[in-house]
Amino acid sequence: MNQYTKEPIPNLAEAVQTVTRLLTHFDTKTFYSEYTPQMVTTNELSHIYNLKQHIKPGASVLTVGGSGEQPLFCKMYGADNVVTFDVSYNSYLLTSVKIAALQAFDKNTDYEKFVYDLSHYCKPGQLMDTPKLNYVMPYLTYAQKNHLRYTDEIGIPVFLGDISCDFYCIPQQQYEILRQSVKSPFPFIWTNILDLDKKLGDDKFDILYYSNILSFLEPQKIAPVLESTKKHINPRGSLFLLSEFNEPKPAIMNTVRDVFENASDWNIDFKHARKFGDFHDIIIKRCQNSNYR
Repeated sequence: MNQYTKEPIPNLAEAVQTVTRLLTHFDTKTFYSEYTPQMVTTNELSHIYNLKQHIKPGASVLTVGGSGEQPLFCKMYGADNVVTFDVSYNSYLLTSVKIAALQAFDKNTDYEKFVYDLSHYCKPGQLMDTPKLNYVMPYLTYAQKNHLRYTDEIGIPVFLGDISCDFYCIPQQQYEILRQSVKSPFPFIWTNILDLDKKLGDDKFDILYYSNILSFLEPQKIAPVLESTKKHINPRGSLFLLSEFNEPKPAIMNTVRDVFENASDWNIDFKHARKFGDFHDIIIKRCQNSNYR
């Protein structure tokens, strides 16, 4: 438990209704909600790898929770304080499962095999049959165990496994660092991006990682989100925006320029990174002597 996380025993009856409705009437504007099934692995690994050069030892990081690799790899790269947020509770649940697996398995190959199996047994009714899940369960909380068991039993997906795990690899040396640095779930803010600012209060971070978030906002809501984000970036800190398109949507590009480009306190770098799909990275760095408050 921490200053952000208030781990509930989710109202699973409501969750069942919500997820069933969303799966029946799939729409990207409504599908991303409180109990959206979470991908077991991310397709952002190449971008998360690139964060390594920007994370200094002891850095503070605010990142989308996603599939868990986002905060886990930040910690492995030397970040001290890592705070996560996501609109879906299942992001926190999946991250917690992976942290439990870190404690359960001494070898990186056993951990990788578990993640691989989890992605192939995540269909409703199969999740609890994931090989060696029984090794991991003792490290989960009562609420987390119940959520996994109940939703799986009634046939509601908690996780999705459409992305291949074949490229998923953590060298043993880095795996040892990860195991030693992560012993408990990260502080988690269960919120959408529009309400994140008020949940953070006056907190500031060295790195903010917002991946595939702005792409799902209505264009008129992008600028207020970026404006409210400014005050949470430390001097010399950076905001990473990842857009899952061959080129970022014009609304995102134009709004980023409007909010940051004409201000002397900020530098913008647009990079096209193509590895596991087509993505465009936007890195916004706050200057050392920034007077922005």
